[in-house]
Order: sequence, then C-alpha cells, then structure tokens
Amino acid sequence: MAFSPDGTQVVLAAGTSIALYDMSPDSAGGDHMRFFKGHKGNVYCVAFEPTGERFASGGSDMSVIIWSTAANNAAGNLRYPHNDAVQALAFNPTTKQLLSCAVSDFGIWSPDLKSVPKTRVSSKILCCSYTPDGNFMALGHYAGVISIRDREGVEKVKIERNAPVWCLQWNPSSEEKAPILAAGDWDQKLAFYQMSGRPARSDRALGFDPCSVGYFSNGEYLCVAGSDKKLHLFTKEGVFLTTFGDIPNWAWCVRHQPGKNAVAVSDNSGQVTCYQLHSNVIHTLYKDLYAYRHLMSDVVIQHLLTDKKFEIHCHDYVKMVALYRTRLAVQLPGQVILYDLHIDEETQEITPDLRWRINKYFNCNFLVVVSNHLIPCEDKKISLYNFKGVKEREWVLESWVRFVKLVGGPPGKESLIMALKSNVVVQIFIDNPFPIPLVKTERAIRCLDLSASRKKLAVVDENNECLVFDLETKQILYREPNATSVAWNAEFDDMLCYGGQGTLNVKVASFPVSQQRIPGHVVGFSGSKVYSLHSYTMHVTDMPQSASLYRYLQQKDFDKAYVIACLGVTEKDWRLLGMEALRALNIPIARKCFIRVRDLAYIELCQRYDVAKQHPNFNEMCFLGDVAAFDGQFQEAAEYYIKSGNPKKAIEMYSDLQMWEEAKAIATALGNPQLLQEPVPQTPRKKGTKKKLPTKTGAPATPEPATPSPAGKAESRTKEATATKGKKSAAPRAGIRGSESIGALSSLLAGAEKQGAAGMQHQIDISALMRNQAEINEKDKNWKDAAAIYSQIGDFSKAVEIYGEREMVDLLHDLTQTLDKKEAAALTKAAQYFIKMKKSQFASEVFVKIGDREGLVKLLTEQCEWEKAIALVRAHQELGEHVYVPYANWLAINDQFEKAQRILIAAGKPEAALKVLEHLSHNAVLQERYDDASYFMWQLSAAHTKMLTHTPDQFTAVDEQHWRQCQRLREASEIYFAYQFVHSYMVHPFTSLHPEVLFSVSRWLLNTLQTATSIPYRVRKHFILYTLAVQSKHVGAFKLSRQSYEQLQQQYIPPTWLDKVDLGSLMIRAKPFSDNEELQPLCARCSTGNPLVSKHGHRCASCTHPFVYSFWAFENLSIVEFELEDGLTDEDARKYIDADPSNHQEQQQQSKNVHSLDLDAGDSFDAFSQLLQKYEQGNAKGPLKLNRAVLEKLPSSEVFIATWSSPYMKTQYYKTVLPEEHVVMCHGCNHFFMEDDFELLIIQKGFCPFCHTPASGPTTAV
Repeated sequence: MAFSPDGTQVVLAAGTSIALYDMSPDSAGGDHMRFFKGHKGNVYCVAFEPTGERFASGGSDMSVIIWSTAANNAAGNLRYPHNDAVQALAFNPTTKQLLSCAVSDFGIWSPDLKSVPKTRVSSKILCCSYTPDGNFMALGHYAGVISIRDREGVEKVKIERNAPVWCLQWNPSSEEKAPILAAGDWDQKLAFYQMSGRPARSDRALGFDPCSVGYFSNGEYLCVAGSDKKLHLFTKEGVFLTTFGDIPNWAWCVRHQPGKNAVAVSDNSGQVTCYQLHSNVIHTLYKDLYAYRHLMSDVVIQHLLTDKKFEIHCHDYVKMVALYRTRLAVQLPGQVILYDLHIDEETQEITPDLRWRINKYFNCNFLVVVSNHLIPCEDKKISLYNFKGVKEREWVLESWVRFVKLVGGPPGKESLIMALKSNVVVQIFIDNPFPIPLVKTERAIRCLDLSASRKKLAVVDENNECLVFDLETKQILYREPNATSVAWNAEFDDMLCYGGQGTLNVKVASFPVSQQRIPGHVVGFSGSKVYSLHSYTMHVTDMPQSASLYRYLQQKDFDKAYVIACLGVTEKDWRLLGMEALRALNIPIARKCFIRVRDLAYIELCQRYDVAKQHPNFNEMCFLGDVAAFDGQFQEAAEYYIKSGNPKKAIEMYSDLQMWEEAKAIATALGNPQLLQEPVPQTPRKKGTKKKLPTKTGAPATPEPATPSPAGKAESRTKEATATKGKKSAAPRAGIRGSESIGALSSLLAGAEKQGAAGMQHQIDISALMRNQAEINEKDKNWKDAAAIYSQIGDFSKAVEIYGEREMVDLLHDLTQTLDKKEAAALTKAAQYFIKMKKSQFASEVFVKIGDREGLVKLLTEQCEWEKAIALVRAHQELGEHVYVPYANWLAINDQFEKAQRILIAAGKPEAALKVLEHLSHNAVLQERYDDASYFMWQLSAAHTKMLTHTPDQFTAVDEQHWRQCQRLREASEIYFAYQFVHSYMVHPFTSLHPEVLFSVSRWLLNTLQTATSIPYRVRKHFILYTLAVQSKHVGAFKLSRQSYEQLQQQYIPPTWLDKVDLGSLMIRAKPFSDNEELQPLCARCSTGNPLVSKHGHRCASCTHPFVYSFWAFENLSIVEFELEDGLTDEDARKYIDADPSNHQEQQQQSKNVHSLDLDAGDSFDAFSQLLQKYEQGNAKGPLKLNRAVLEKLPSSEVFIATWSSPYMKTQYYKTVLPEEHVVMCHGCNHFFMEDDFELLIIQKGFCPFCHTPASGPTTAV
C-alpha cells in the first residue's frame, strides 16, 4: 500500500492485482477506482513517485513495472527485471530514481539511464527507505543487518541486529538536525539509529513481531503494527503512547495519509482500515502562566506576557496537567509528578524543580492542584491527597461533575466551584467536608467563573446563555446571549467577558456590552489581557478599556474610572481622567493620573492646589482658570481670571500665547487702551523674585517654587496645532476667535465691573506688552514683525540688529531713511551692517547723514576707492592717517612699491615702507619664489639707498647703517636671482637651461659665497655644489667637478642623495684631473687667467680688478671698470665722452690744410689700450683712472655709465674691451646682459629680469 504525495490517491496490491483508489473528499470509498494488470505473479510492494504522476510495483515475477496515474493510461510505461522476486521499492524524494530490492540484489532506476545497474547482496532484502534529502538509503536484511548506503549504492555503514529486520523508515521531518532511522526486527524490538550507525535511543521492547512502521504528523509520531493485530502509537523518541485499532489478522503495512491525521493499515486477510487520530487539548492556566501538553509526552510552561517558555520532557504519555501558583502537577500513566516553579523576577525565566511523586494511578476526569494537595475528580467522587499520596478527605456529590473551577484561597483552605450534571453549582473548601450549594440553573452548565470579590457567579448553559447571579440574594442580575465561555476580570469585580461565535463581549457593570473579534474560547481575563484558546494555541488579546473609562467619567465616578485605567489604558486616557478629575477638584485622583503619565507641570499644579487650599482667601475660580490654561482652553481660562477679578492674569496668558489682539482687547475694555490694569491690593513683586500663579484678590502670595506660566506650558502641548510652516499663528488654541472673542471678553469685563469685581485701579505701561510681543516674534523667527514692533517702541538699535543679522538690505535701508540723524548709534550700527553686506553706497549715505567723516573715509579705504578717499583727506587733513597706510599697503600688494614707499614716507612712516617689502620678500623665500624674493630685496636695497643723506666720505651712523643694509640686500638679491636657476634644476624634472649656463650660474654662486658676509636664508649650498659637480663634468671641468664632489661629501645631504653622490664621485675619478683651459676666466684689465673657483671671489687674483658678468648667462664679460682722475666731475666726464673722437682728429687735420695719413694717430687715439698694457706688464696697481684726454678719445658706444637713484652714491664707469661683444646695461639695476639675451627677455617679459625696469628706458651704452 502507498499513498500519493498529496494524499488524494492510494495504490493497493493484493495477489496479482493492483488497484488505485481516489481518496479525495468528493469521492465515496471504492466508487472511484482503477485496476492495473501486468504482473504474472503476486505483487509484494508498491511505491509512489514524489511528483504523484507515477507509481511502481514489484513482485514474485522478478520484474518492476512503472505505471502512470493518468486517467486514460492503465498500461505500464516501463518494465525492467531482477534475478529474484522483488521485495521492496522506494522512490528518491528529491530525484526520480527508483530503488528496487530483490532477494539477492538491488537496482537503481533512473529515467536518463537505458539500463538499470544491479548490486549483489549476501542476504535477502526485506525493506528499504530513503533519507529526506535523498542522499542515503537504508536496507533491511533477513540476516539481521541494516545497510546504510549512498545514492549510488555504495555501503557506508553496516548495523547488525539479532533477528530479521522486517521494517524500517527514516524520519521525514526536515527540522531534525540529523536523520533518524526507526527499524523493527523480529526480536520484537524497535530500534533508532543515527546516520553514523550509532543508536540514537535505547531499544524499545514491543512484545510482538513488527511488520511495518510509519511516521506521520511530520515525523512527530510513529505507528507500529505487526503480529499482535493492533496499532501502537509512539513518539519520535520512542515513548509509547497508546494502542488502538482492532485488526482481524496480522498487520502487514501501515501508511500515513499525507495532509491528514489518518493512518491506514492492511492485514493478512486483505482488509484495509483507515483510522482518524485526534488528541484532546490538555492545558491549564493560572493568571499569566500557561501549561499545556506538547507532543503527547512533554509539558510546556509559558509566561504569556513575556512569551518565555520551558519544556519538561516526561518521556511518558501525559494524561493531565494542573497549575496553581508555583505548583505544577503532571499525570502520567502510573504516577503524578509535582513540580515547584521558580520564576526570576527580572528575566521572567521559568525553572521547574521536581519535588514530589505520587505513585498512584488516578482514573479521573479533572485534576486540580493547590498549595499542598492534589484533587482528582472522578465522576461524582472528589478526593483530596497530600503530596505524599495519602488521602485526607473525600466528597461524593449528587451527580457527575461537568466543570471545575479553582477559586483559590490561603494554603490549606483553598476552594473549588463545580458545575454538576444536575444543574447545581456547589463550592468545596478543602478543609470543610461538606459541599456548599450555590445556585441551580434550569439547563445544563457548560462553564462558570466566580468574580474576584466572590459575590457574583457567571455560568454559561447549554443554550449558550450567560447568566450572572448575585450569590447573596441568589438572584439573576442579568442575562447575555451567544456565550460559549465566560471569565471574570481578576482585578476588577464589575467586569466580565464572554465569548461566542468568534466574538469577545465585555460587560462592565450595567453599561452596554462592547465587542471585539477574537478566535477561540475565553479561559481567563486579567487586567486588560484576555486569554483565549484557539485550536491548540493560547492567544493573549489586549482588551481596550477606554469605552468603560469614558462611561465612568460621564457618571463622574472617578474612583472606579481610576481602577479601570489601572487595568490598562493609553496615555491619552490617563491624561483625560486626570483633567476631568482636576476640573472636578478631585485632586488625589488627578495627582495619581499625572504621576502615571509623568506630567510634572500638572503634578506641580496639584501640589499648588494643596498649598493654596489652606489659605483662607483661596480663589477657586482663579485655580480653575489655571487648569483651563494648562489644558489649552485659553478663552475659558481668561473668563475664569476675569470673573476672579484678576484680568492681569489673562493678559499675561495671552501675551505668552502671542494672542496680542485678545490681550489688547482686555486692556481696551478696562477703559484705557494705552494702559493695563493690575488687581489691588497687590503686593509689588521685588526685582528678581520668581513668578507665581495668581491667587485670589486680596490674598497674599504663598511661597511656591518657580515655574513657567500655565499658558506657556499649555502652548508646548498645542504647538503642532497652532504652527504653520514653522511660524506660529496668532489664532487662539481654543474658544472663540477674532471679533467674537474680543467682544465676548469686553462684555465679560463690563459685567465684572458692574458686579463690583475688586481691583483694577493701578496701571502699568503697555510698552512692556509690545516688547514682549516683539521678543516672542523674534524667538519664533518672525523677524520682520519683531523689528517693526521694536521700531514702534523706539528701540531702533534692536530693529537694526535684526535686519542686519538677517541681511534684509531693503528693510534696513528703508529704516535708515526714516530715522533722524539724532539716532546716531542706530545709524552707525546700520552702516556697519551695510559694510558687512557689501552695500557701500548705503553705508556712505548713512555716514554722510550723521556727519561721520572718519567712518566714511574708513569705508572708502576698505572699498579701495582711493580717489574719493584722498579727495576727502585733502579737505580734512586730520583724516590722512586713516588713508595713507592702507593705500600704501594696497599699492605694495599690486607691485607698486615705489609709489607705496612714497605714500608711506609722505605719511611719515618710512619704517612701514621697509616693513612692507621685508614681509613680501620673506614670504617669497618661504614659498621658494626666489625670483620674486630677489626683486623685493632689490627694492629694499634701493629704499635704503634713497635714505642716504650724505656722501660716503661724510656718512653718519644712520647712513652707515643704511649703507650696510643696502650692500647686504643687494648681495642677497643677486644671490637669490642666480639661485632660482639652480633650485629649478634640482627640484623640477626638466630644465630649458643649457649645461654651460648652469655651470656658469653655479660657479658664480660658489665664488659669491666665498666672500659673502652670510649665506642667505634657504639657499642650499649642497644644491649649488651638486649642480656644479654635474655640469662641470659636462663642460670638461673635471678637476672642478671632483673638487665639488669632495666638498659635497663633507656637507649634510639628504639620505636619498648618498648613492648618487658616491657614484658621481667614483665616475669623475675616471676623468683627467684637470680643467679645460678655455673655461678659465681672463681678467679684462690684466689678461691674467684665473681659477674657476677662487678664494678671491669675483676679483682678479693678480690685479684685484672685479669681474663683470652677464647677469643672465653669467658669462665673464670683457669689460673694464675705470675711475675719473681727480678734479673731474661726472658732468665733465659725460661731456668728454659724448664728444666724437673722429671729429676731433678731423679738426686737427683741417687746421694744417693738409690731408695726410698719420700712422702714429692710432697710438694717441688708443690711449686706453696703452693704459691697460701697464697692468698687463705689472707696472701699474690700483684702480684705473682716466684723464680728460683719454676720455675725449673713448668712443661713447663702448662706455657704460652706472648711475644710482641716490645722489650720494658714486657713479661707476665701464669700458668694453671687445667692441664686437654686443653688451647692454640695464639703467635700473646697472647689470650687464648680452644684447641678444636681453632683447629676448624684453620681448618675453617686457622688463629687466632682475629689477623689473620697463623696456621703455635706455638699455645700451652711452
């Protein structure tokens, strides 16, 4: 026999026939059946494919046939043979493979294989089964062997038993951690094994020969049948539960019908019987603890509120459970086990402790446990046992017990109420031998419950009617229809719930019933929790108590309303109860409610009521006004305040709420729109005292802690309702609005005056109200309105601040236009804001309006409007100090240093002029902008030059200082100018300079540093030495290169250079230790060759004549410096040099009226060369001095005159020795350049590369 996977079909094999039965709900037994014929012998086994589309059969004809379940197909789709009779079949649950087992072999058929591979076995196979995942199979052999194999048929585990293994099956549950195999052998034992072959549990003795085993209910239970002609039910752990069924012969096959709790069994007589299995719900409930039977042999204890669970494994059939307080009783077939429960107060974890065992069998209908006793109920007899199993008392009632409810009580005096079959309800106290009859009904009772006060009894009869009795009068209080279960609330005596037709009904006192959908039957009601049992599950439902609360509030029954609220209501309901109690002046209930919701404001209000109540002049009307204000009912609060004679309180409230119209309406109604009234007598509040809630007129203030006003606290509760897009509305939170509200308040004030309300004589200024309005608008970021109000009350400075901080330019400008010039402070602040917002035009207008010339000139300087600023200074000389220095700084930033210096000097700040340049030069050096550093230092040097006041022979101490600074700065400027090329070569990966230029620059720098007073800041000598070493090798100065490497190795160099320097030093040693003679510099005056690097620096070692260099390529030029003979002035020298020597010769020839060639004329004309020959021969020392005769013969194109910006510095004269060497001199810095280089630089930059003198000036010789 085999069921289809969906349970709608079953295939049966009997003899040679195979029948397929339809088990669907609309079928009627065998009316829908089909027969399949194809076997020639008896059919021993059948199996359904997991898809339900096919099934297989095998038998004594040694063949396996695979059939289709299609309605129009009754023939076998496929057949394959075995060598012996086929004993067992099993489909793989995850694939379409079929395992067929014969006497001597087994095969595995697969749809994608053309043949079926067979595997020989040594013993007859009796049964087979696949694991749920289909990866392994188990074979039971006649020899008592269980073989566990993989899906390919390879044996993995072999288990040996003492008798033939007639049946086995793997547990189909997917929840098991590992598959468990149940096997029955004819040693009359049931065994359980793991995949590894180890026993999962101990063997279970059966007492009969098992022929078939079958799991059902997703593997939770196991059914075994065999030679004793009965069905035996076990748990998956092998715990025996019960025996059922009456089979006329041996049972050969047991199968579970999928999708149902049904088991089918076939016997040796050919009869198939199907049993439907049901189990009752065994459970018990005590308050929030719930215990129930699980899987027939376990007990689960659950805390319904926290859902904490603890499972007790009893390893036996659980018949009944009972729970009371910390006592749990579990009835097993031969004993009752009693546990003591321990519940952790923090975690609510449940820990049972087994304390007693009563080894007796109780055949009872109900089981009840109390603190020290066990009470079994059997028909009409109720017994009382202590925990040692000794019977202490017994009651015999008039009829059978239909329902039992444990009422409880002190230990040893607990009571029970019981519904008898005779429609009588009796109560039994365990210390009283006599039952007490309570009531008798007309119909049979289904269930009942007793109220918490033990004064009311609710029963549900068989007509589904709920009857509520008063136990004192025995009268029916009320009836409710459609009830199947009932329960009183354990915490509120007047609350009852009953269920029926899927609806929960709650009855409170005499109020109408409230309903809610709920599944199952009601079994308990505690607080706001309703416990209902639906199927096998206990549900906890939160029952809202708001409806009952509202009904009690309508009746002003605050005490019962408070009890209802304690059962469980929302915070909103608590607040409602508190407010209603507060309005009714039921302060104790109100305080409890506000403590529950933690509303400190209302708690403090209740406390103030208690304090103020003790005062003889307590004004109840004023307190009700506070309550209304706290609740957001502001118009009502104002009416209370006015009626109490305290309109000032109403004005303060409306001010806090920004309801200015209402506040002004009260002031207007008092008779003076400009003044507010204050109640009298009133003790004036001292400065710094805390604000108090108002008291009744004439009552002295009571000492109370400081607190915000009631309106301020209520405003926080109603802020969402009164705010739109972040801006508060002026609309009142409650009551009448607009003209109606104002009119109502005015009428109320008039009525109060007519009735003689006390007070209202003293006055206060209304400007305080307006300032308060402005401050609140400012707090709410309503800047425009706040500034307008500040302007109305004359606080223009505050209005300017608001406009300025928010950059409201137009509004601020409009305000300054309307202000009088007397408001100088506000206007000055407005001007500062205009400056901050870069609205200089508006700021200028303000400064002109108030006559602030100093502010105006500062504004002009900040805006760099120098022409206007200087024009203003010319009219007002005292403002010069505010203009000159900023103007000079601006000029320096824009590279107009000379003009900046003139301005600073004109302002009497020469030191500031120098500081500007020093700061710029220092920053340029720090940023490694050595070209700019050179230029700034050159400007500094020129500035010091201009500060000289005497000639060198008459220098004062100040002149000496300026002269030294001039020389130092000029030297540093030249060094930085040359160093920029070396630095660029060392830092940047590529350079456009030729090796010859880098060689000349680094050689010039090294010679300069030989005689320099100090090395300028951030000029790295190792950069210069490395450049010189590398470039000397390129130009052939090998000796100088080696010397440079040697000096470099003595310097501190970066660690990353070490390898390069060492390698270069080794490589240069392979070159000759000499320099190319063509590289040696020749003195232009004495023609003496000089070393490339000399300790004399840039002077000839023989005649000490200074070398003159091209200040771009740094080549040695053939230029000789000379001086004037004593008695000649610079004007005379320029006049003689400007005279053309050719004209002078021609005049001499014409005077003789003879045209001749004078061969000796060259000697007189080249007198300069004759003077140089004296230096070459060593016959002359010191400077070269020229007289008038020689000057007149010098060509002006070969003479350069270097003049300086200071008249106190000596003019220098130079003569080129090689006229074909085209040289130019910059008139700004007096440096020489090759003409081609200089012209190219002028085209590129437009000025001298060193001093930045524009190209428009003279750059050639005289």
